Amino acid sequence: MEITLAVSVLFLAAFGVYFGGMVARASEKVRPIYGGWLARALHFAACVVMTIGAPAVLMDIFILRLTSPLLILAAVVVALFALLFAYALIEQPARSRLQPAEDRGWTPEDARRSGL
Repeated sequence: MEITLAVSVLFLAAFGVYFGGMVARASEKVRPIYGGWLARALHFAACVVMTIGAPAVLMDIFILRLTSPLLILAAVVVALFALLFAYALIEQPARSRLQPAEDRGWTPEDARRSGL
């Protein structure tokens, strides 16, 4: 049982780092991170936790049978909330320092280009 648990944890870690990294990169392309290295690390950790949630529950149900799947799901949700909350505490001040783009409103030129 100990070997099965060790292999399962290693699999989940590798799965989380690989696919969590993919999710983090895709997310950062859509919305850049301005909070520095700590915000990036928290964002990456949150992506890893998010991607290993379902595999951890399925692995517990079919292979390990250690605890209740709801307990694992609750732990994932609490960890994800804590990581995203810490990320937001760091990222929000950095985003608020950015200069907002100047809003010109709807101009006659925009109306002509829209084709309405």
